[in-house]
Amino acid sequence: MKPGNPHICEGANSSCVFSSKMREKHRSLFRRERGCFIVRVYISFDYDIERGKSMIRIQNVSKTFTGAQDTVHALQNVNIHVEKGDIFGIVGLSGAGKSTLVRCINRLEEPTQGTILVGGKDVTKLTDKELRTMRKKIGMIFQHFNLLSCRTVAGNIAYPMEIDGVSSRDREERMKELLFLVELEDKMNVYPAQLSGGQKQRVGIARALANHPDVLLCDEATSALDPKTTKAILKLLKQINEKLGLTIVIITHEMEVIKEICTKVAVMEGGEVVEQGWVADVFANPTHDTTKSFVQTVTHEVPAEFFSHQDPTKELLRLSFKGSCAKQPILSQMIRKFDVDANILLGGVDHLQQMIVGNLVVELSGEPDKIVKAVEFLKDHQVQCEVLRL
Repeated sequence: MKPGNPHICEGANSSCVFSSKMREKHRSLFRRERGCFIVRVYISFDYDIERGKSMIRIQNVSKTFTGAQDTVHALQNVNIHVEKGDIFGIVGLSGAGKSTLVRCINRLEEPTQGTILVGGKDVTKLTDKELRTMRKKIGMIFQHFNLLSCRTVAGNIAYPMEIDGVSSRDREERMKELLFLVELEDKMNVYPAQLSGGQKQRVGIARALANHPDVLLCDEATSALDPKTTKAILKLLKQINEKLGLTIVIITHEMEVIKEICTKVAVMEGGEVVEQGWVADVFANPTHDTTKSFVQTVTHEVPAEFFSHQDPTKELLRLSFKGSCAKQPILSQMIRKFDVDANILLGGVDHLQQMIVGNLVVELSGEPDKIVKAVEFLKDHQVQCEVLRL
């Protein structure tokens, strides 16, 4: 029994009996066929053992485009390590090099220099035949879906398997499994023009999974979708990661996407990775200016009138905390201990992949020496403190 594949328990005389209440609670696992309930159960215990192993290792990768009049250094000495089972986000503004990087992973772009290991194999050294075989294990979805308009939903999903020479019977079985997974069973014979944007992306995801890939590359997969549909697609990707143990690399310019689904993140600017790490760590304590600006896109801006250059009795701070200290009354302890006032201007607490992360913007008021001691108290209690200036 292969981990991650759906297995079926069916029939009126089956030893597995499911109540109507259970079917309603877990309706995504059930469908009715020929008068019976078909139940797909994803076995994923082996993936917990595999998680943590290296899946993608990018080492000193550069990419240069040379034109008639100028040279563009799209990537410069990029180093990234993605472990098996990660949902790894790569975020950056337009032109940062993130799409070029993800296309180097499956060699849709040839890196100018460096090494890219996928599953322990250096893709930069593969022959054309070896590269075609390797690409079957790397699925990819796109911002604008790239579906074949002349084919139905079923035909689009089956297309990669047709190219790979999969038998019609196996194609049919796999196609139905994937339609069930992406919740489009009723759209099998519908053409792309009749689908919504979210439904088109679900077809794109199913097509990318057709050949049982180990890695799924998502190039701005939600950028063309509205916020509600974006959340639904991200939820689906997370379910696929958990059920199939699939390693997912997400390219985006939206920090909200990183916050919603990713376990780790790399921030790119000018073809370089300027910061990377666990999402909770990067959100709690961003160090590079680019990262700080991205993190601030999912918070609020501080009104200019709160910035003071002249009053020594006031200090504007951004406080970041995570884990157990987020549950402690540290701020109220500081107020009582040092006789300072704290005006909370902005704040929020998020639950990022099993880690509680909080951010506050506060204005401390009091005697200057007490403010200094109050800030030291916060730092001693693992609260990151950043003095805000215009």
